[in-house]
Amino acid sequence: MSPIELQQVRSTPLFAGLTDAQLGCLEPGEVIEVPAGAVLGAEGERTGFFHVLLEGEVRITRTYDRQSILMAVTKPGNYLGETMLLLDNRIRIPPRRNPFQSPTSHPP
Repeated sequence: MSPIELQQVRSTPLFAGLTDAQLGCLEPGEVIEVPAGAVLGAEGERTGFFHVLLEGEVRITRTYDRQSILMAVTKPGNYLGETMLLLDNRIRIPPRRNPFQSPTSHPP
């Protein structure tokens, strides 16, 4: 990540209290632009990524009886993907879709 991207990540509540040395541990991560409508992870897929949303929103849906149900909306400064990392990919996750063009970060 560039110094500008690191500062953008630092502006999120999750990373706001990090020292410069601690923030440096995130350098191997990357900021990605996600096109509107892109799927960050399909239902049941094991991505292995932890995402921090920098702009826009991500909608989490689940399919029940062939109907897509909105489960949650993630806003800037929030994160997703932590449950799979903490539980060693042992759970099935609902799809996450980015309805708008927006950057997101997945630290290493």
